[in-house]
Amino acid sequence: MEEKWLVGVDIGGTTIKLAFISEVGEIIAKWEIETNKSDNGQHIPAEISKSIHQMLKGLGHSKDSLLAIGVGAPGPINFQDGSIR
Repeated sequence: MEEKWLVGVDIGGTTIKLAFISEVGEIIAKWEIETNKSDNGQHIPAEISKSIHQMLKGLGHSKDSLLAIGVGAPGPINFQDGSIR
């Protein structure tokens, strides 16, 4: 049975920091990508997803390895449309 991991994502103004973390809190891998703020940041979710899939592939794992994802971002939330300002 494949080990299960959590994903941590910290969306910042210049970089997005990501990490795979074991169920006991051990950091498996950590990396960062540039925050693409073009088009009001509409590309950010897709770029996070792509980066996670690339890292999983590089580590020889599939998305079935992932249990959950937690995302943190600065700024107020627009509760009407779910966006972060």
